[in-house]
Amino acid sequence: MRLRGLAPKARYREARTGAVHQAAVLTEYGMHLELPPGDWSNAAVHLIRETEARGTRTRLTGPKAARVTP
Repeated sequence: MRLRGLAPKARYREARTGAVHQAAVLTEYGMHLELPPGDWSNAAVHLIRETEARGTRTRLTGPKAARVTP
């Protein structure tokens, strides 16, 4: 699943797994979601933007949250 609306040069950490992804990779190639078979399968992924300065993080919530493109 490819994501839109990410800062192009940013890195994003998955809150559950701790995996870090480059925004360009999430935008161009997307991320693999392991979903069970069926019409009603779904998943929620919480991404936290990593910033270079002081190791601070920015949560993606509200209107600035990334839009998901199936």
